[in-house]
Amino acid sequence: MHFDRPTPLEGEEGLRNWIIMFCSELFEGMKEESKHAIIENVEKGLKPSLCENGVWFANYKRIRVIEVKG
Repeated sequence: MHFDRPTPLEGEEGLRNWIIMFCSELFEGMKEESKHAIIENVEKGLKPSLCENGVWFANYKRIRVIEVKG
């Protein structure tokens, strides 16, 4: 079974913090101003679908599997 598992991210900078935590190697060797510009563009693009009442959500998916011993 496959289903959505929206997970709230902490604080108003939740998405920015998530990107920095999980994608920092993508920014290696990049100027700080370029890194911030990219993150701001990502936030603008995702805000309509992943931010609700000032709370950012990670759109995680959950997979549930049942094993049948045969």
